[in-house]
Amino acid sequence: MKKIAFSAVLLVIFAAVLTLALSTGVFAADEPSAEWVENDFGAVKWTAVTGASSYKLTLYEYKYSEEAGRSDFVVKADNITSTTNSFNFIKTAYITEETVGTYKFKVEATVGGNKTEMESESKEIVKLFAPTYAGWSVTSNNIVAEWTHNTANSVDAGYPALSDISYEFRLIKLDDSNNESTVNTWTISNGVTSRNMNSDLQKQKNGRFIFEVWATSERYAFPSEHVKVEPVNALTYPIVITSPAATWFGNDLSDAGIAQWTAVSGAAKYVVTFYEAVPVRETVYILTNEGNRLVGKDDVGSNGERPEQGTMIVGYNYNRVGSPQTVNASSSTVENLQCDINTVQVKTDGVYFFSVVAYGQNNATPSDPSGFLISKVSG
Repeated sequence: MKKIAFSAVLLVIFAAVLTLALSTGVFAADEPSAEWVENDFGAVKWTAVTGASSYKLTLYEYKYSEEAGRSDFVVKADNITSTTNSFNFIKTAYITEETVGTYKFKVEATVGGNKTEMESESKEIVKLFAPTYAGWSVTSNNIVAEWTHNTANSVDAGYPALSDISYEFRLIKLDDSNNESTVNTWTISNGVTSRNMNSDLQKQKNGRFIFEVWATSERYAFPSEHVKVEPVNALTYPIVITSPAATWFGNDLSDAGIAQWTAVSGAAKYVVTFYEAVPVRETVYILTNEGNRLVGKDDVGSNGERPEQGTMIVGYNYNRVGSPQTVNASSSTVENLQCDINTVQVKTDGVYFFSVVAYGQNNATPSDPSGFLISKVSG
């Protein structure tokens, strides 16, 4: 009987101790914690406290303290109230893109006179760096808007991975006074740093165009500053192909007349036409003793010399030789304007002229013809 009474007393004592431990948190299952939420920019969360109707937050910023004479965490904002166990410092503008830096926060909850405090680790809040370059790339097949990822946005420095960075892209049309109007905007995802503009520009038919682009990462960072193509570098559409610089290959054409020209940006092909240059001659009168001075038929030299009759070339009639010949551009890229020499040959003696016209794609306007005149005599 005494054993039963003693066991009952122990059970009562154990229950009392357990109740006290649970009420004071001594045997709590999880230690209360506060943390920044991954993949949700500016969001924080913490362990809910049973019975708490609200929480008080204090935001700290790591900065130089004049009072302490060193850098440390100082109060950025306090007495922030939340009725749930989560908050977002960016959506509520406690942290803005003008105040990026390193932050941490503390949470307090008071229930029945018992205070619970939780403090987070520090976190770097960043603003993305803008692209380092933006411009047009024109080839025979494509018109591409391209820009360069800023390597300062590195993961090691607390910035999101390239795959988590998107770019906002705005196509702009300019009028004759360079006033801007927005054509359209797009989001370029997964760190891609270019956009093919063929179909977008075809819908516009013609005009002068620039674009602006900026980096974004909604879940990780503030957007960067905007980078815009300057009007002086505007793209004129349809593309106007510039004229090739035409010449003949070499100085001695005793073997063959070989036409040569420089590659031009955006050219897909070149059309070359050869002409035989037939001289147009006129009768002239020359005083040979006076340096072959041209005179009239009835003029007399200072010594009574009568002029001699001769002829001189005053122009050419051009007779096409064969059919125009098409030479495809030797490179599909324009970053390197030094394409291979394109040649077409004429194999008969005479005086020749050739013209070359560069043609592009994407509704490009062909170039003006370029040409060159030269004599060719077989060796």
